Amino acid sequence: MTAKRGGKKGQITLFIILGIILLLSVMLYFAIQYVSRAPAKITPADFASLRNALTTGIEKCIEKETRNGAELLSLQSGYLTLPASVITIASTPFPYGLEGRTKTLPTRSDIETNLASYVAAAVPKCIGEGKFQGIEIKKDTPTAKVTITNELILVQLAYPIRIVASQKEESISSFQARVPLRLGYVHSTVDELVIKLQAEPDWIDMTYLSQHPLHIVIYPATSEGYLLTVEDSESKVPGGNLTFITAIKFP
Repeated sequence: MTAKRGGKKGQITLFIILGIILLLSVMLYFAIQYVSRAPAKITPADFASLRNALTTGIEKCIEKETRNGAELLSLQSGYLTLPASVITIASTPFPYGLEGRTKTLPTRSDIETNLASYVAAAVPKCIGEGKFQGIEIKKDTPTAKVTITNELILVQLAYPIRIVASQKEESISSFQARVPLRLGYVHSTVDELVIKLQAEPDWIDMTYLSQHPLHIVIYPATSEGYLLTVEDSESKVPGGNLTFITAIKFP
């Protein structure tokens, strides 16, 4: 009888041990799930690193989009949106910089405004949406100011961005880029030529064109007018050398 009671006691002890193991296993499972789902704590150093990475990334994006925008505007006589009056060659419209005796070439200030609009619309696409490893990026609408000189393009971007994580928040809002494109110099050359043609539409100084530091070419187009192109080999855009094209309409 004693032996049987000992056997039952041993079975009870075994069940208790198995129960404890099962309980610990369940507790461990839920603990692992909680830890894996719990948001990671973001340290001040993490915020600083992300802030620097965002600033660098956005300013690189500004430079890239400035080059894209400068190329587009140059191919469209300085316009961002094509005007109604254009000359069409091989299904491609080219805005006029001179219509008879009327100068229609956009000013440098016009081009600054157009390029600012282009950059402000393009930059948000560089960041994307949503959360990144427990970090939320909140963005407002950017505005840009562009200054074009003969040697470079300066872009200042006001773009309020908030970095939110671990119930903490960091903000950045000012970005800038200096892009070495001689858009101002190229445009000034085109403007000078348009003024000459406005004054003397029937005379083109070929010596002036051939001796100019920039590559200037006049392409006969249609019976309505021709194309004036000015290319700068020292200013690089995605399509190659920065080239400004404007159409000239016969008086």
